[in-house]
Amino acid sequence: MRVTGTVAYILIAFLTLGCARTSSSPKDNGRQREQELQITLGGSIKDHPDEGSLGGVCGLVDNTRSEISCDIYNGLSQWKLTQVTIILTWYPYGDSDRRDYRLHVSLAPLTTERQTFRLGIQLPPDTTVLGHAYGHWGWTYGPVWAYRVN
Repeated sequence: MRVTGTVAYILIAFLTLGCARTSSSPKDNGRQREQELQITLGGSIKDHPDEGSLGGVCGLVDNTRSEISCDIYNGLSQWKLTQVTIILTWYPYGDSDRRDYRLHVSLAPLTTERQTFRLGIQLPPDTTVLGHAYGHWGWTYGPVWAYRVN
């Protein structure tokens, strides 16, 4: 009986200590927890256009048409970006003509970072009409992961 009483005491103490843990705080290592932010076609946070917007340019690296380099501008004045999604689409612009690329970044507010990445596909060639080249691909931002800095 004495052994089972000791075991019961240890189990009760263990369970009590296990239940007494504090809940996780919204801060992680001195900074806020990351959040997924939905981005509109204009580059702003969905339902919060007053917080600024993302900007940037993307272009082909060389004639292989299988690698892109993007200058990503974080115009979200209160958010540090940790992951950016680039949505790439190409002609003929059907549902299967789209890929999402998730890029890990460390992009402070109001700064620019260059990201170069391979596509795993070859984009269609440009068409030239009357000396003007027309590309058959485009990109936009998808969701980003960030944490608030202010």
